[in-house]
Amino acid sequence: DLPYFARLLEHLQNHGLPVPAPLHDNSGATLQHIRHKPCMLVPRLGGGHIHSPNLAQCAAIGSAMARIHVASNGFELRRQGNFDAGWREESFLRVGHLLSQNDAALMRQQLDRWQQHEQHGQPLPRGVTHGDLFHDNALFDGDRLTGIIDFYYACDDVFVYDLAILVNDWCNNAAGELDGQRYAAVLAGYQEVRTLTAEEIAALPEYLGFAALRFWLSRLVNACDPAKVGVAQKSPEVMKELMIRRMRGAATAPPPL
Repeated sequence: DLPYFARLLEHLQNHGLPVPAPLHDNSGATLQHIRHKPCMLVPRLGGGHIHSPNLAQCAAIGSAMARIHVASNGFELRRQGNFDAGWREESFLRVGHLLSQNDAALMRQQLDRWQQHEQHGQPLPRGVTHGDLFHDNALFDGDRLTGIIDFYYACDDVFVYDLAILVNDWCNNAAGELDGQRYAAVLAGYQEVRTLTAEEIAALPEYLGFAALRFWLSRLVNACDPAKVGVAQKSPEVMKELMIRRMRGAATAPPPL
């Protein structure tokens, strides 16, 4: 997958986004080998991680995500995502039996709901997505966005799903509920660059639940992976509770547009 990531990062850098595009050697190549393993050399970006984003930072990251989505119109390469319907079903078979009866039934219900939405719902705009734009994958100098990193889940997917992943991490209050001001700031920043369609606006609350479900499931898979024994893991339970809140909110609260 390295050629895809190299080309994507160069493409986004050419569109003015602060990403770690690979460096070229004297012959113009970006992909190298060290001890028979492929590698890329990328610059270190300035700035630092934030722990509690303010409204200006929320608007900046929303705008940057929209610029990624818009830039995908001119990018010719395609990559299938790691977390599609097939992965979700396979992963449920791996971890579903380890859950309580109630949790397994809840996950099965929401997986079916997601599949029904994909198969029978309104087609939504799609293109290149980051897929993992949590606040620890962004760098800031004050309120200025200086870097977006970790594109290794980037793929072709639904734009509003990518936006939902971002909102779920950037727009929580201390209780885990959506912070309306941060949520509005992210969406305002996004729509300064790319206007959401009516169908995307209608689907966003439900995709907040789908995004939380994806990370509940992926964290469970990681927790069961023998290769990751001894590696610090993020809590699946946090994402389960987030999914329940988002699914509850999907029926009651439209996006703050």
